[in-house]
Amino acid sequence: MCTLSLKVDEWHAATRANSPIAAGQLSSGAKPSRADALFHCYDGFRQCITRGRLRGECPREPLTLSSPDTALTSFASGTYRMNRRTFLQLLGTAGLSLTIAPRALALDDQHRVGLARLRYRGGNDNPRPGALRRMLQEVGRHTSVEVNPEVAAIWGEREELFLHPMIVLAGDRAFEPLSEDVIENLRLYLSSGGFLYVDSAEGLTDGPFMASVRRDLQRVFPDRPLRTVPREHTVHKSFYLIDRPMGRLDIAGNFEGIFDEERACVLVNANDLLGALARDAFGGWEHQVSPGGDRQRDMAQRLAVNIVLYALTIDYKADQVHIPFILRRRRWRVD
Repeated sequence: MCTLSLKVDEWHAATRANSPIAAGQLSSGAKPSRADALFHCYDGFRQCITRGRLRGECPREPLTLSSPDTALTSFASGTYRMNRRTFLQLLGTAGLSLTIAPRALALDDQHRVGLARLRYRGGNDNPRPGALRRMLQEVGRHTSVEVNPEVAAIWGEREELFLHPMIVLAGDRAFEPLSEDVIENLRLYLSSGGFLYVDSAEGLTDGPFMASVRRDLQRVFPDRPLRTVPREHTVHKSFYLIDRPMGRLDIAGNFEGIFDEERACVLVNANDLLGALARDAFGGWEHQVSPGGDRQRDMAQRLAVNIVLYALTIDYKADQVHIPFILRRRRWRVD
């Protein structure tokens, strides 16, 4: 575990014990809380990302957080370096005990995994109500991952974004441009190991919703255009072996994605995956699946599991050592 995340705990414990460290270094006139520690780390890392300095590995020596100014200077100067996985480890560890309403937390304890739906203005950010809960239930049913089925609805502001390993952006029509703050937060989140899944319910590969998505993703990463995700990508084998993205429809033969080196930090699916998962109030399927019917829906359910597992494990299943395990799992593949 990153020593920095441990130091956040130590720092908070010291302030509660009336240590001299507490003396107004985060907010004048008040002892810093654990939330203050997270906010400080967040702001410092955001500046480091903006300057292109947050690269490499976690420091071997503990980073003392007794002086926020010293800590920020160390990161900004490149003295201490941190990779994307360690960054999420830190923010996850620091965020677990924040005093936030339960529905705002992606992890209700250290063993449960959840996700969040990104809200926006001017469109429909929840075209398939209940489908994300169903997505998490599929993960919990078919894997050993313990899930929190309560899906948080967030606006992408400050620390709430970093409490979730996976963010979902869904819609079926055009929406207003995201604010500059949200664009900046998404850039930091995705550059630091976060994952964004985009699901289009409009039934078009180039409709108004997709145009809005492309517009804002271009703002997040001006130098990283969306490109076709090859069929051999890890997302197709992170749990089940799947040949192509599926959903309520079959109009796009491949995912589109944005890559951070070999890692896909953004995946876009125009096939309305959530539409294939949605159920009505009586437990029946809410939408017909075409052209493949039940087989296509089954593949969509498996794809939902793969996407969440990919967000959690990245390229874990791409290593050659796991090939025999993947081959044994072929019995779950639909013929």
